[in-house]
Amino acid sequence: MQRIVDISSFERSALCTERLTIRPFLAEDLDDFHAYAKVDGVGQPAGWLPHRDLDESRQILDRFLERRRDLALVEGGRVIGSIGLKEIPDGFTEFADLSGCELGFTLAKDRWGQGLMTEAVQAVIRRLFDEEKIDVLLCGRFDFNRRSARVQEKCGFVPYRRLMMTNAYGEEEPGQLNLLLRDPKIADTLAFSHPETLIYEGSVVSPEEMIALYRAQTGVCLPCECWAFGDSPDKLAGLVHRGIKRATCSAYPLYTADGEPIPKEGDLSVIENSQGYAVALIRTDRVTVCRFSEVGEEFAEAEGEGDRSLAYWRKVHREFFTRELAERGMTFDEDLTLVCEEFSVLLRAEDCRAAKKSRKTGEK
Repeated sequence: MQRIVDISSFERSALCTERLTIRPFLAEDLDDFHAYAKVDGVGQPAGWLPHRDLDESRQILDRFLERRRDLALVEGGRVIGSIGLKEIPDGFTEFADLSGCELGFTLAKDRWGQGLMTEAVQAVIRRLFDEEKIDVLLCGRFDFNRRSARVQEKCGFVPYRRLMMTNAYGEEEPGQLNLLLRDPKIADTLAFSHPETLIYEGSVVSPEEMIALYRAQTGVCLPCECWAFGDSPDKLAGLVHRGIKRATCSAYPLYTADGEPIPKEGDLSVIENSQGYAVALIRTDRVTVCRFSEVGEEFAEAEGEGDRSLAYWRKVHREFFTRELAERGMTFDEDLTLVCEEFSVLLRAEDCRAAKKSRKTGEK
């Protein structure tokens, strides 16, 4: 994922709402920051304890200034809260090819109940979606934090995942992660990495479900391999899903060593993500056997990786095959024989979800 982890656009121009100015923190915000952060009950719902003294607030403010991910909410010249932007964890593979971040927020206790946090979060969302063009926002909360739940609901977030979260005292408590997409249609393109996803029932698709749908639609009962890419399986599966990656290649000596036949035209495969869920069903359209040094620009472009240039293809595949062959006691050279496959996508995960939804509607 291309993560949004700093506040560059807010440094260029502060964001103003009816009652608030939203801007990066400044060193001179220390007294205001400490004034609300020391109050009992402000930090605990967000997972942190009240600041013990001004020095603790100074250390935390210094981190804010260094990492450039935190915004100050200013009302009438006084800093009354913050909104932070955090990286989305790597385990959320469904967002691998999308830009986004996780939001967190805190408000001074004497400003609760005025609608200020909803006003601020809505404004930040508009800036991130309309100007930054990011795709996805996540926002978490503990179950006990009903104030945060109401803010997120008013801002359009929908339930995404149930999970255990660490509270201010180091204890695990139940919570919920909510999701907001710039374009709701993006949800139909996601191969969800977690079976407990709450977006809708049956959001993850098994390889068996995808194969069954293909056979039901076509009447074709050919064998179907299920596999994931060796390097960066989620990123590459995402490129296949989006139609960017239309080719792949493998080392011919490994087929020989394992006694396996090379792929052939018409073969069917289900591409899985790193969690073993189906992303797309593909058909091999063309197979070419050639030397590494003979691969041309057209095939490199069809592989869809990086800038899609032949130079990039040679660099990353030279590194990949060097590692892969070394693990088998073999060495790489430019004369390595490759099996180059070109393929087309026949089904995607959202096709299976749509079919399941249609069946359920018909059963009602």
